[in-house]
Order: sequence, then structure tokens, then C-alpha cells
Amino acid sequence: MRLGLVSLIRNEADIVGPFLRHAAALFDHAVLMDHGSTDGTTGCLAAAARQRPGWQHWRVEVSGYHQAAFCGFAMRHLFAATDTDIVLFLDADEFLDVADRAALEGLLAPLAGQSRTVGRLAWRNACPLRLNGRFGGRLHDRLRLAAEPSAFGKAVVTRTLMEETAGRAAPQTGNHTVDPGDGAPLACLELGGILHVPVRSLEQIRRKAVLGALASLAHSDREPHVSSHWFELAARVAAGTLRAADLPQLAFSYGESGTAARGSGGGVRRLRELARDRRLVLPRPPGADALAQTAGLLGDWRPAPSAGLALHLEDGVLRAL
Repeated sequence: MRLGLVSLIRNEADIVGPFLRHAAALFDHAVLMDHGSTDGTTGCLAAAARQRPGWQHWRVEVSGYHQAAFCGFAMRHLFAATDTDIVLFLDADEFLDVADRAALEGLLAPLAGQSRTVGRLAWRNACPLRLNGRFGGRLHDRLRLAAEPSAFGKAVVTRTLMEETAGRAAPQTGNHTVDPGDGAPLACLELGGILHVPVRSLEQIRRKAVLGALASLAHSDREPHVSSHWFELAARVAAGTLRAADLPQLAFSYGESGTAARGSGGGVRRLRELARDRRLVLPRPPGADALAQTAGLLGDWRPAPSAGLALHLEDGVLRAL
């Protein structure tokens, strides 16, 4: 079984090191897409790709958070250009809850023989045990887990599914679901879980909310419900009502628009348990500047429709035609 990773990353310097070490232990091929990072993330992604045969580092030079288009393009590239059998989609704050590569293959094995089936990995939201300062992504850091899985998860796509849909299957916004592209329904197979660490400090989530809302506004054809959690968070940032005491509940109910009151109770895990491959040599990111990151995003910001977005890859740079 040959496993491929698609990851779209922007400004995740505080956690990208553990994430890359986690991915290095599990994936044969990877497309690491850097969407205009300004906090040192770029250097980490480039260094990881240089050390891992089969990994690629792309710079995404397209304004706006056209995640489905970017990740669909990268998925099709992996199936066309490599011997990848199964593609998973992970952000830098997501860690597969498996002991090792053999356990991951065992988890995915039931999907390999299924027809017109997409896999699903459920989020188990988590946050640092201590949220009173800047999160450093250190291997001894401990994570507190939500008591139950989130309503959201991430899709898993097989080469078989791509062949059955004549290459039309495509991930949707958030990589939570897959559109088969041919109108016929897909079955869904529950496979396991992902430890998701979206909230790591007050500084980080304030910055993430503003950048997420701006990136979503670049979709000239955005439906109001898409990425609504960014705008809810940005409104709280603007009103000054987002406080450190709110962060655990925000983390455990992340993305659910305030409809769920999920709490902790799922135990405690050390980041060291997830970031297993210590052979990667990664630079130390210089640190984040929220104003510089926002200014960097606005530098090439322009609205464009996400529907029908045509992409072109050349020399490791992904651009819109």
C-alpha cells in the first residue's frame, strides 16, 4: 500500500514541525502546499521536502482560500504522477491517531477493496493542556482531548474511486466530503480518527480568524454558510469578547458554529506520541507577526470565483490561469 498526503498550509510555524515529523513516519508521497506563509513555515516545508524522496513542496500563488480546488489538483497529481494508492488530506494541526505506519495500513485496508466508497476519519478535537501563553509545539507539550468525536472529519480517497468516477471525484471545502462528479452516490466508510489541534493560544486563534475571514472573502461566489466559523470568530475578535478562558470550549466545539457544547474528558496525550520521525532536520521558525501576516495576505488579495478555477503547476509554483 502506497500512501499519499495532500496538505495546504499557511502560517503554522508553532505546530508545523511536529506535524512534519508525524507525516514523515506515515507517508510515501506528499504534496506540501505553502499558501503564502510569512512566519517561517515555508522554510520548514522546503526542508522536509528536500529530505524525503517522493515529497514535493509547492508555493501557491493564488489569492483566496480555494482549498477544494488546490487539494483536488494535488490529489489528481499524486494519482497521475506517482504510485499512490490512497490519498489523505491533513492540515498542519491534524495528526492521525495511529501507533505507526503498520497500524495506519491496517486502518485503511478495508477501504482498498470497496467500490465507489470514500473513507472518513473523524476529528477528535484537542487543545494544549496549558493555554495561558504562546504555544511552542514542543514535543513534551500535552494535549487535552474532547470527550467525544466532532461532527466533522476528513475524507480519504482511493485510486479505485478515481478510476470508477473517470477522474471526476473531487474533495469539497474543508476536505470533509467528496463529490463523485458523475451524479451517482458514494458510500462512506468510517475508518478511525484524527487528533485536531485548531486552537493553541489566544494570539494564534485571533490571527487565524482574521486571516481565515479575509481568505474566504476572496471567493466572489462564496455561499454564506461556507467558512461561517471564521466570520463568527472575527466578530468576537472585533468586539473584544474572545478571551483565553473561552479557548478550551472553542477548541472542543471547533467549526460547529456554537451549536454544540462539547467538553474535555477524552484523556491527555503528549505531542511526542504523535511526532514520531525525529530524523527530519527543520529550521527554527522566527516567530509570528500578526500584522505582517495580514498585510502579506492583502498584498495580492483580489476576489475571484472558486467555480471553474483553472490551475497550472510549473517549477513547484501553483498559479491560476
